[in-house]
Amino acid sequence: MSIRGEFINDLALEKCHLDYDICYAVDLLMSSLQTDQLSEGERLMLALRVLNGEVEIRGTYPGDDYGPVELETRNEKYDLRATLTSMKQQLQEKKWEQENQRLLKMLACCGERLGEVGMRAVNRAWRDEGEDGFIFEGVERDRRPAVGMVDELLERMRRRDADDDYGWLEPSGVFHPVKWGEHEEWACKQVKLKGWFKEWTIHGNGSIYSFGDFLVYRKGWVLLHNPAQGLARPTTSDTRPMTKAQREFLFDYYTNRDHPELAKKYLEDGDI
Repeated sequence: MSIRGEFINDLALEKCHLDYDICYAVDLLMSSLQTDQLSEGERLMLALRVLNGEVEIRGTYPGDDYGPVELETRNEKYDLRATLTSMKQQLQEKKWEQENQRLLKMLACCGERLGEVGMRAVNRAWRDEGEDGFIFEGVERDRRPAVGMVDELLERMRRRDADDDYGWLEPSGVFHPVKWGEHEEWACKQVKLKGWFKEWTIHGNGSIYSFGDFLVYRKGWVLLHNPAQGLARPTTSDTRPMTKAQREFLFDYYTNRDHPELAKKYLEDGDI
């Protein structure tokens, strides 16, 4: 059985910089570089240099041409430090989102039991403490009750079809429901499935575009999402107007969720 070094090289780079599975990438490279001439420490260093775009594995195993090759110029598309920094940032953002979700659910639980009169009393106490705004915004406005972040969360919790609220909307108008907090992972898989990975690497390899940003700003997709888990809001490109099919979908989307004030916007944006 023969193995091409290029295959090992590309697979390790994809696992590291695309899937953020650095342990898998390092183990793969170290096992593929195993030889009596290299110590474990030397193999580890070579693996890290491959992932940093300084070394490539070339040739075919078994064969005399198989092995690591030092690149004259480092491949700047693969920056191990930048990938590690991006991983850390995503972990911090995910932790913040989880904590924010927990606090909002706590408030939503309180709001359910307090009722409108109780929520108004909490708001007055909050204002008496010298704080700006309201904890429960919806009860302070003369319109439909679900207007604040907490109120929108309550609204979604009461609906049975809330799992279909978030997701990705193609320019063709096809909607792909995606669970809350998984939109970036789904976008990553979609980029690979569509064969857009090489195009994504050309536009910054993640330093400029995340996979989600790539779908929005390069491919004209729309993200329906809300970090606070309330009613979804569309993320769109400023330079790529939404298609007629996307506007039609959003008009129906907000109409079906009893938000005519939002649906009307997509009717006004163009002829539907």
